[in-house]
Amino acid sequence: MKKIGFLLLTLLLIVSAACGKTDETNENETEGTAEPVGEQQENNELEEADEDEGTLTLQLLRLDEENGVTIEGHNIYSELDQIVKDNPDMGEDNDFSVFVVNSIYDQDENPQILCLAINRLPYPIKNLAFDYTLGTQDGEYVFDELHVTMDEETAGVLQPNSTFPLVLPITPEQDEVLQTINEDNQLVKVENFEFDKE
Repeated sequence: MKKIGFLLLTLLLIVSAACGKTDETNENETEGTAEPVGEQQENNELEEADEDEGTLTLQLLRLDEENGVTIEGHNIYSELDQIVKDNPDMGEDNDFSVFVVNSIYDQDENPQILCLAINRLPYPIKNLAFDYTLGTQDGEYVFDELHVTMDEETAGVLQPNSTFPLVLPITPEQDEVLQTINEDNQLVKVENFEFDKE
């Protein structure tokens, strides 16, 4: 039986401030003129679509999808989906970023870090590769330029404004360092990012 510890850590890596939107008013509006109901409804739908455009959505990894996994029917995916719904603005605008969710354990009680790979670029990306550093500003590291790859055959294509899980194995010692990281002392780098456009 698989044991999964889901003690959510403080949002370690990407804490994005939501960008404030300003409402634009039509200066050419004339008093006493009302829009027809159909046009009003159409305008409301367009405004809702604009608001949803930057909202983050969770994707299944390609292999999981091919094996019949669903977001609703899988413990980890359903937890991740709730995190994404609670934090729809996470990720760096016009960039790729990694967000640490938690440490979990595999069936053999080995610790792993569960992350979200987030695509905020305006196009789909695949065959991801990057060097990942995670640690404290005091020089304690979970990873120091760990080379990470996510190929299309396994992970699939990461759509714009989408995220999928990234699981990285760690040692008990690395897990201890992970538990000491917080928003004030964290050191995070995603470097040498390479990908193919879909």
